[in-house]
Amino acid sequence: LLENAIRYGMEEMMDTCEISIRTRKEGTLLIVEVSNEGSVFEDSLLEKLQDGTKNAHGFGIGLVNIHQRIQMLFGMTMLKLIIADDERIIRETISTIINWKEYDIEVVGLCKNGMETYDMIMDETPDIVLTDIRMPGMDGLELIRRISGTDLNVQFIILSGYGEFEYAKEAMKNGVKYYLLKPCNELQIIDCIEQCKKDCYQQKIMERIVSDRFMAINSMNHNVIFSIINDSICQNRGFPDIIRS
Repeated sequence: LLENAIRYGMEEMMDTCEISIRTRKEGTLLIVEVSNEGSVFEDSLLEKLQDGTKNAHGFGIGLVNIHQRIQMLFGMTMLKLIIADDERIIRETISTIINWKEYDIEVVGLCKNGMETYDMIMDETPDIVLTDIRMPGMDGLELIRRISGTDLNVQFIILSGYGEFEYAKEAMKNGVKYYLLKPCNELQIIDCIEQCKKDCYQQKIMERIVSDRFMAINSMNHNVIFSIINDSICQNRGFPDIIRS
């Protein structure tokens, strides 16, 4: 928030810029207010930027990025979940026994075999896949191997029976960190999902940081090139001479 205030608060200031930080507590919430002397806009515009009905591009506003980062840090972004099991009663029970929205999870699909799950992963790009280890056509291990070969960042939770621990160990060699032993109850599933969510949010934050750094470097390169061209035109000097100076 402070970084954003400095950047956009000083953007239009010729001399100095006053930036203030205020905090207050309302019930269990800690409210942090950062203000500057930069551009202002109506509250209705902020609401449109936050709910996605207004594109922030061209406004010079970093608040949308801040809003998204806060969502990722504190678990307010809905994560997408696919449930895969060849037994209909299991996949449907898991999808209905838990109020997934309460845990910021959206169930985007139920699949009965590995191939169907693979296709749905490619279509829906979920954050989490809860999958049985043994399914017809393509088992959970082959599914995990195939997805590991793509650029998708999917967290797998595997369901395994008592006699399938060797399968679970093989899955962990492919980067899977979470597994549930059948039969499992609602609390066990929720606990595993909550742990998995932390990895998902951390991954999203890292992706955002990398993206922001790329954009910053790209913008800096653009500004340097623009400055060289502008100096060349205004001073009637050649590019090599400007670069050397």
